[in-house]
Amino acid sequence: MNFCNELARSLRQSAPPALWHESGDRMIAAIEATVRPSAGQNVSLYRSDAFLVLFQLRGQLRLSFRVDDFEFRAAAFHPGTVFVLDLRRDIELVLTEPCHMLAIHVPHADLFGAAERAGVAPSLRSPHTGLSDATLTQLGLAIRETMHHPFGAGGPPYGRLFDRFLSRLATASAAPKARTRSPRRALSPREADTLLAVVQSRLTAGLTVAEAARACGLNQATLGRAFRQSIGLPLNQWLILRRLDVAMDLMLDSDKPLAKIAAESGFADQPHFTHAFSRRMGTSPSAWRRTHHGPQTMAETQT
Repeated sequence: MNFCNELARSLRQSAPPALWHESGDRMIAAIEATVRPSAGQNVSLYRSDAFLVLFQLRGQLRLSFRVDDFEFRAAAFHPGTVFVLDLRRDIELVLTEPCHMLAIHVPHADLFGAAERAGVAPSLRSPHTGLSDATLTQLGLAIRETMHHPFGAGGPPYGRLFDRFLSRLATASAAPKARTRSPRRALSPREADTLLAVVQSRLTAGLTVAEAARACGLNQATLGRAFRQSIGLPLNQWLILRRLDVAMDLMLDSDKPLAKIAAESGFADQPHFTHAFSRRMGTSPSAWRRTHHGPQTMAETQT
């Protein structure tokens, strides 16, 4: 079975960047996925004698997993955080905000084999307990880079790259967590829930950081520090990313001109939207739309 295709179907991705390595009758497979929540529709994962390793490319305030009818909620996390799910169980992802990640299908034998070679017993944590490790982050980013710039003939085998990732995953999961002397304040679950609620109701109406802070019962400085501690990104930048998510959905699902999309996404005007989009995506909104949706509309060419 081509598990890249299985991952893509399960996570509702169309032709995602992918990488895989076959060894005998087993396959390690990875795709890059951007999953956006749909109202009342969770993401059900397939069943397999494997683990699904979710390497997060974006910080989030909330990510929940429904495992065999029990729901587990992850605390807010930074990019690079890894979650390990056992695909022998019934699992759904419960999303309330867009998720950008590498999804890596790892047969049980491969992870346990990597652990045995490293001389450790991997600690397969609860689904909601994310793992953060600097070396693991670099290896995950290397997998993503290789997806976009594959090795040519005679280049390093992909199996070696996956082996290094799995060896570090096994080692890091077995190691005890380092203690910090004075952990900085992060968002509480209640504050994260309040912030998500106000963003969902006010994002496209020009929500400001000051308004978000008042909704959470905090001053701007406290909210800013707690937010950055929670997901590793300033709140104002995260709000821009959420507006870009709205704009991309509108560009995919409608033929509205960019000026109207900018307004409906909560940007001050079209130049502000174009600048923010180009910085984040490395291309203009109109070029991105042509690639993902088709030719410009007549209305767009006149704006």
